[in-house]
Amino acid sequence: YPRGFVVAKDDFSWYSLKIEGVSELEKVLIEMAEDLGYGKAANKVLKPALRSAVEPVRVRLYQSIPYDRSKHRRDTPHMRDSIRAYAKQPNQKEQRSIYVDKNDAMIGVVEIKTDARGVSQEFGNARTSPQPYLRSALESQIEPALTRFKGYLSYALKQYKTKGIVTGK
Repeated sequence: YPRGFVVAKDDFSWYSLKIEGVSELEKVLIEMAEDLGYGKAANKVLKPALRSAVEPVRVRLYQSIPYDRSKHRRDTPHMRDSIRAYAKQPNQKEQRSIYVDKNDAMIGVVEIKTDARGVSQEFGNARTSPQPYLRSALESQIEPALTRFKGYLSYALKQYKTKGIVTGK
């Protein structure tokens, strides 16, 4: 969020998630990390899984940004053209965030370059009502993101357990 806007840590407190088999998953991930090395395991498994998981959020964000073709000048890029989705190792600044744990090996990021117009579209101002696009894109895509993450992680771990190798970017 832009400077000056504060988002409470429990914004998604309405969402509950039941996770089963964490101890078994942890064992396989630790085994893989010790076998391949922690950095390689993170890059081969977590990074592609997170990249896959944030893609539905990126697509939904692109679709939900208010866009009026008749008012947009073709010689200037629109805010929606700056959307990027990727996975990476968190840097020190990101690790200080309330959203990133110091033990997180990888984080999924959906990024958009914005200015005052984008902020006023999301939150509104004295002349315009809010047209939220960021939060609605994330909230509507939680289930597809988790499904994709779980699917890729399951595929990669099964491949590792059967063949001893993992393919990823």
